Amino acid sequence: MTTTTSDTRVYLVGGGIASLAAAVFLIRDAGLHGENIRILEELPVVGGALDGTGDPGRGFVARGGRMLEEEAYVCLWDLLETIPTLTDPDKTVKDEVWEFSRKWSSHAGARLIDRDHKILDAADLGLDLRDKAELVRLLALPEHVIGARRIDEFFSDHFFATNFWAMWRTTFAFQNWHSAIELKRYMLRFAQELPRIHTPAGVRRTRLHQYDSIVRPIQQWLADRGVVTEHGTTVTDADFTGDAVSGRRITALRVVRDGRPGTYELGEHDYAFLTLGSMTADAAYGADDRAPELIRDKRDGAFRLWEAIARKAPDFGRPNTFCGRTPRRHPLRALQHRRGAGHHPGQPQHRCHMGRRRPPGVPGADLVGARGDGRVLRRLRRAAGALGPPGRTSRTGAHGGGLMTGNMTAAPVGGLVATPLSAACADVLAQAEHACIGVGPFNSYFSVGRIRQIAQWAYERFAQVDFFVPDGPSAYTLQALGYPPERAEWKARRQGQ
Repeated sequence: MTTTTSDTRVYLVGGGIASLAAAVFLIRDAGLHGENIRILEELPVVGGALDGTGDPGRGFVARGGRMLEEEAYVCLWDLLETIPTLTDPDKTVKDEVWEFSRKWSSHAGARLIDRDHKILDAADLGLDLRDKAELVRLLALPEHVIGARRIDEFFSDHFFATNFWAMWRTTFAFQNWHSAIELKRYMLRFAQELPRIHTPAGVRRTRLHQYDSIVRPIQQWLADRGVVTEHGTTVTDADFTGDAVSGRRITALRVVRDGRPGTYELGEHDYAFLTLGSMTADAAYGADDRAPELIRDKRDGAFRLWEAIARKAPDFGRPNTFCGRTPRRHPLRALQHRRGAGHHPGQPQHRCHMGRRRPPGVPGADLVGARGDGRVLRRLRRAAGALGPPGRTSRTGAHGGGLMTGNMTAAPVGGLVATPLSAACADVLAQAEHACIGVGPFNSYFSVGRIRQIAQWAYERFAQVDFFVPDGPSAYTLQALGYPPERAEWKARRQGQ
């Protein structure tokens, strides 16, 4: 922050750990007055994925938690060394966590158990030379080359049967169809866990669950300094001035509170920090006699806010990448909990949309032609070859359709702008699910370079991209221009070749 005055106000959208941490740092490091900070949260409890709910009668549920360890959570420990515990004002939360972890260190003796209930040697990761080479390749590739490809596109079947993958995927909640980029990022961030993943000795645990041990002390520290948390407040939209080049500035936040709309106007020296999306958005709970509801209409405000601002400014990204295609991406978790002093025999469950995974689907761009071969298709193939590994080609007869699927990874490019013709078009563009691009076979505009540029532009923005090449049916266009049928078919075929 470049300007700090006694009149500066800060609005934090969402009451998760990110907003709570931001509020602490704004007070501690930026010198803001706590009473000028306002947290806007739609739920009745703060903490985001670290929240905790329930009572001795209904049972207790905490929707999330983190595998804390020393090396990757430097910012968190910096935060918690400022916050005193609720039971001892002379002891910080960091000191309590580290002290508890020293006394009760993590060291699993049965990390993996097979189907015959035998304890496996988890220290044997099971990786062969090919597995290791595939891992090194993924870690070495730039993200723009990896693109939207999935994990299972980078590894052989043997890799997915190893002890290493069984431990890694369950520790960090990975599926084989998740983003390969996401896997690379996690491996680079938690590389220090590889030698100890079979125990896992690097994990630091809180004395209580993370809501009571971390969230509640932070919340109390902020309340003592005058920070106001507004529960039941959903931020639905934000007004901006400026653009991506000159810089945007929020001028107003649109909210709904108790069913009534409202507005927070931001002045020149005011700030707003927005949490977009949530890995626990639209979580639903089941019971002994009913399954949790699968919510599809985004009742939680986290993704609806993101969608609202992305419609105004495409550089805010594609929220549908993270909250779309619900049936495949939702996790179903079974949690055992206690009621009072007795053990509850049921297993309550909840579903939620994971906000960090790319949805499944065609990982590259599909190049579709009315004939299996053709000059334009060769241009598309050359463009695809420059962007990624070669694809597969199939032919289905005279006017059937040729399909070439290539992983068209792309580096950032400029020069292409999509201008929606209507509000409905803008909404479809913001969802960024599928782009179908027609390529004229007799149009010199579609050079290899231009096709590559279009492919890069589209592939950066859409979950699936199709190029349609009507080189076979173009013979009818030539006939309409006066060519005899035989000559028209020959010319169309020649153009296709």
